[in-house]
Amino acid sequence: MRAHRLTIRPFIPLALALALALVLVLGVFPPAAMAGLQKITEISPAEVKIGDVVTFRGENLEPEGIVVFHGAEATIVSWSNTLIQVRVPDDAWGPGCNIYWPDGSSLYCWDPMVKPSISSIIPDSGKVGDVVTIQGGGFGPEDSREYRDLVQFWASGQSASVPARDYLSWTTNQIRFKVPNASLGIYDVWVSKEYSYFADSNWVRFNVTTVSPPPPPSGETSRTWGSCSIGVPQAAQTWYLAEGSTGPGFETWVLVQNPNSEPANIDVTFMTPSGAVQGPKEQIPANSRKSYNEASFVNNTWEVSTKVTSDRPVITERAEYASDRKWAHDSIGTTAPSQTWFLAEGSTGIGFETWVLVQNPNAEPAKVNVTYITPSGVIPGPSETLPANSRKNFEVFSTVKHVDEVSTIITSNKPVVAERAMYGDAK
Repeated sequence: MRAHRLTIRPFIPLALALALALVLVLGVFPPAAMAGLQKITEISPAEVKIGDVVTFRGENLEPEGIVVFHGAEATIVSWSNTLIQVRVPDDAWGPGCNIYWPDGSSLYCWDPMVKPSISSIIPDSGKVGDVVTIQGGGFGPEDSREYRDLVQFWASGQSASVPARDYLSWTTNQIRFKVPNASLGIYDVWVSKEYSYFADSNWVRFNVTTVSPPPPPSGETSRTWGSCSIGVPQAAQTWYLAEGSTGPGFETWVLVQNPNSEPANIDVTFMTPSGAVQGPKEQIPANSRKSYNEASFVNNTWEVSTKVTSDRPVITERAEYASDRKWAHDSIGTTAPSQTWFLAEGSTGIGFETWVLVQNPNAEPAKVNVTYITPSGVIPGPSETLPANSRKNFEVFSTVKHVDEVSTIITSNKPVVAERAMYGDAK
C-alpha cells in the first residue's frame, strides 16, 4: 500500500486578498491624503453664530467652490489650496455644513455648530398670555421644532425652567410666542435646542408682571366667553371653511378629526386675497385629532379661507380667538361649495359689526352678488369677481347702516362657500 502525505495549503479567495490589499494601502495612504482629493484637517471655531467667520484648514482645497449651511450659502471671505474662510449666512442653523467643488465632489463637516443667538426680546416685560417676539438668528425653521426646541423661562431659585407652549410663528430669525404661565418675577429667557445642551442660545431678561388666576375646580371656567357649533352626521373627504384670520389680535385654528380605524392622509390649502397658500400635508393616526394654527402657514393676513382634503372621510372645524382669547367663535365646515348661500343672522345696529366672508375654491374667477334682506325689504349689495382660490370679506355696514336685522343672500356663477362673522363692542 502506497503512503500518501497530506499537505495543508493556505487558501485565500481573490476578493479577500484584494480587500486586505486595499486595507493595507488605505492604512498607509488615507484617501483624503491621496493626490487630487480634498481633505479638511481643522475647523475653527467649533461654535459660531450668524455673521461669524469660520476657517477650514486642509489640503487640495482649490478650485474655489461653495459652503452651504442647511441650504443657506455662505459668503466666501478667502479660498486657497490650504485654507477656506466663510461668513456664516443669516439663515444658517444647527450643526454642520457641506463644501462643494465645481467637479461635483463634496465634503460634509460636523462642525461648526451654529448656535441660536437672541438679539432682542420685545416687549421685555408683560403678563402671562402676552405675545412676545424674539429676534436673532440660528433658531431653525418651523419643522426644526420636531426636535422639541423651546423658548425657556427660568428664575433664580427654580428647580426647573418653564417652557413656552403657545407659538404664533417660528422662523430662523424670529420667534413669536405667548408668555407661559409663570410666577411673578424676573426671568432669564433663552432658546433651547433639543439636539444639544451646548447649542442653547444666550439669555435675555423678561419681567413677568401679572399671572393668570388659578383655574376653577373640577374643570370649570369663569365663562367669560364661549363658542358653539352644530355637529355633522357623517365624515367627508373634502371640507371648506370660509372664515379665518391671522391679522393682529386674531388666532385661527383648523381642527381635523379622523374617526376611522386607519390613518388618514390630509392636505390643507389656505386661500387668501393673494391666492392659494399650501398648508400642512400629513398623516393623522386612526381615531385621533389634529390642530393646525393658521399663523404657522399664513401669518398676518386678515382674510384666510381653508380647504381640507383627505384620502379617508374626516371631520373639519374652525376655532377662532381674538383679543388674547377674550372671545371666540367657531363653526363646522361645509363639504361642498354652492352657487347660492343664505345667512339669516346679521346686524349693523349700535355696537354690532357684521361681515360676510366668501371663499372661491375654484381654479377660475367667480362672479359674486350679495343681497341684503331687512325689515324694510331688499337692498342690493356689492357685486365682485373673486380671483381663483381666493377669499373676500364684505362689511355689511358699508351698504346697510344702523339696521338691527340684516339677512344675506349670496349668489355666484361658480360654486363658492359663504360664512358670516359678527362682533360686538371692541370685538
